[in-house]
Amino acid sequence: MKVTFQRVDDEYFGVEKYVRPVVEIAIKNNIFVQILCEILNTFDTYSEHILYDINKLLKLYEAYKIGRLDETARKDYSVFTQKVYDFYWTILDDNFGEEIRWHNEELYRKKGLRYADKRLHRYRGILFEELIGAMVQERFKNDTFCTGCRIYVNGKRIISQYGKGNSFHKETIDIAGWINNLKYGEFYECKVNPKRFEIQNYQYFMKIQNTLDENNVHYILALVSADAAEFLRVQKEYIEEQLKCTVEFETIGREDICSIVHYTVPEIV
Repeated sequence: MKVTFQRVDDEYFGVEKYVRPVVEIAIKNNIFVQILCEILNTFDTYSEHILYDINKLLKLYEAYKIGRLDETARKDYSVFTQKVYDFYWTILDDNFGEEIRWHNEELYRKKGLRYADKRLHRYRGILFEELIGAMVQERFKNDTFCTGCRIYVNGKRIISQYGKGNSFHKETIDIAGWINNLKYGEFYECKVNPKRFEIQNYQYFMKIQNTLDENNVHYILALVSADAAEFLRVQKEYIEEQLKCTVEFETIGREDICSIVHYTVPEIV
């Protein structure tokens, strides 16, 4: 059995400069990850006072969560605070929108990135995907790892068709890793807000699961969210009621996100 990936998601300007620095400091401490998830989930809509509110919340966390940590963690939190603030300040700035336009006008127009709310929505999602990707990638550093990609099994693309007359399709997963000699893989869909995990996402999970099960391999298939795990389960149950079916996959809320780092690849498959 051969599994390969093909990245097809759009490439967004500014990820290296403004997104990854937040991830790099956040993954140093589980508490930082929890705080980042809270902020991404809470501040999802543009307002004139959003930067003030973010800064206020970061200082509140510093007072009652970070103050009890050692000096190194407190210094790291100071860097983390600045990076998070810089991230929001940058993506909400209209000058950043113009930079996106200069680098890729087609994407700028297609995604409505002229508007601060649109940029906020898209880059929050990118940041969350980058966070989860950083937790997963280490296990696949010598094998196959991809984000925003199609999955091919023995050269055949996994695709789920839906809509009237199957007029639409879902064919990408946010994060995927595969170790060929162990026939082991991990597949994650990332949603800051679990309500954005919709019927088409669920149907795509069904296709992935059926294909992998047919080939008798070991894998993790998971929905990850910056919200509480109970809300993921509620959304999963809601979709199952609509589809009248059940798919077994993991639901990982912000309480358990850090456990992803500690997953172990089975030695014998």
